Amino acid sequence: MSVSANEEFSHYVCRMCPEALQRARQELHEDPDTRLLEASTFKQRLQKVPGLNPRKDIRFLLLFLRARKFDQERAYQLALNYFKVKVDRPDIFGDLTPSKVKGLMDAGVFEVLDKRDMFDCKVLIIRLGKWDPNHHPMLELFRGIVLVTTKMVEDEDTQVYGLALIIDMADVTLRHAREVTPSLARMGMQLMQDVAPIRLKRLSFVHEPIFFDLLFTVMKPFIKNKLMGRINLLGKKTEKLQLYSDPDSLPEDLGGNMKPFSNQAWNDSFMASETQFFEDNAFGFEDKKSSK
Repeated sequence: MSVSANEEFSHYVCRMCPEALQRARQELHEDPDTRLLEASTFKQRLQKVPGLNPRKDIRFLLLFLRARKFDQERAYQLALNYFKVKVDRPDIFGDLTPSKVKGLMDAGVFEVLDKRDMFDCKVLIIRLGKWDPNHHPMLELFRGIVLVTTKMVEDEDTQVYGLALIIDMADVTLRHAREVTPSLARMGMQLMQDVAPIRLKRLSFVHEPIFFDLLFTVMKPFIKNKLMGRINLLGKKTEKLQLYSDPDSLPEDLGGNMKPFSNQAWNDSFMASETQFFEDNAFGFEDKKSSK
């Protein structure tokens, strides 16, 4: 006997605030009356992919649907990309758990701000100058970005409003720059644009070094027009971040009034998610041949 979508996902309770729900209706074409049917249709498509053992829970399915505005075909392609990359790049996705990037977290490379920006985006600061490539190769940095952003978009409001990234390049040296090869730049852009189920609304660079143009030249061929239009190069003018975020939500080193790394509660929650990420690692293609 067939099971209806409402019965299949009867445990689901939408956790969006009313404002986010309204935005989801307007921008993502999300209809609460057909949401579960859309998720069920999406799940059935993934289950038919040879060799794929996909996650089938409602929150995973909605994450990909919202990332592609409930366009079934685009959400399906995004999910395939995601599962294929998990197989093709075990150096990034293999054994992907918070404990594997604890060194980066302890060094202060990542900071998730407590308050949303003026456009309700959740904000992630990546302080590249605190990344030591002698101890943590660039692929580990990618692993950290995947893990942190995955944790951030667990929140349904964030799935709707999206993420804003601030790349702080203070103290970045040529030693850091040498890590950015064309192949790694391509992979980084691919992860952000075609693999991760996120809505990246803004990418701001601050404190760019004098050789930044060289780095950007390496990255530019892999940046799509949509993302290019969302990139801001602010240099030392950190006050321009206040066009998007209230000073009381920004750390002092970026022109705000908050002490840096004041959102320890988020870090604690992230590091406590070991089991959750470990379980997620079990899903995907059974082998490389199946993912072709």
